Amino acid sequence: MAEQYVQIPPTSTGLKMRLEENTVSGNLVEQEVVTLADSAGNLINATSNALNVSATFPSAQAVTVSSGTLTAVTAISNPLPAGTNVIGHVIADSGSTTAVTGNVTVVQPTGTNLHVVLDTTSTTAVTQATAANLNATVVGTGTFAVQNTPVVPTSGGASIYHAVSAGSTNAVNLKASAGQVYGWSIFNNAGYPVYIKLFNNTNTPPVPGTDTVVKTIGCQAGVSVEGSIEAGLPFSVGIGIAIVKGIADANSTAVLASDCVVDIYYK
Repeated sequence: MAEQYVQIPPTSTGLKMRLEENTVSGNLVEQEVVTLADSAGNLINATSNALNVSATFPSAQAVTVSSGTLTAVTAISNPLPAGTNVIGHVIADSGSTTAVTGNVTVVQPTGTNLHVVLDTTSTTAVTQATAANLNATVVGTGTFAVQNTPVVPTSGGASIYHAVSAGSTNAVNLKASAGQVYGWSIFNNAGYPVYIKLFNNTNTPPVPGTDTVVKTIGCQAGVSVEGSIEAGLPFSVGIGIAIVKGIADANSTAVLASDCVVDIYYK
């Protein structure tokens, strides 16, 4: 490849065009040699098919390669040119609150600095990769449910039948209509067992030894017996009670005075 110079008419400055000869597809071709320079006059070396650009390459310069391959473009340190062309999309958020509509899943890759704001209508699932530092704040202007403080009722509970035994069978009708027994408390002060018999009838009083016994509660000498049935023991007709010495349903042996104290809880 040989280089030549051609005089450029018609100026008298002596300017020349630098040419070189290349063989293309077997044909000898004359082509212009071009030297690139920046705005300060610094030469930019262009050799063969490779373009080497120094760190002083000015901003907002365009290079067009009509043939061959552009390689080894390095060390461009100046900022990207201003303008309207979209090069990328970067969002820097320093803590703004953005409204989100619909169902949202928030996934946190680490255990720090996740802040979630929930509105009063959408359903939001928050998933946290670790167990630390997840803060969720509910913000809204609607009506929020408030947990009620437990209130101890002063009415509506069970009725209490209380009796210190007399020298008899202590037969009595607690309720002359359907009801339920929820519990009992018995202390036997005697030297022998006593038995509390419950009857499902309206007889006033029930007749021990004759009326049908629904439940018998035994209490040994000198001990207390407590019992409760949360759902209640139902009596479809009425609730009757008697206190006797014998365990048999047909027993009607009276106890002595102060043999026992009986409390029945019913409704």
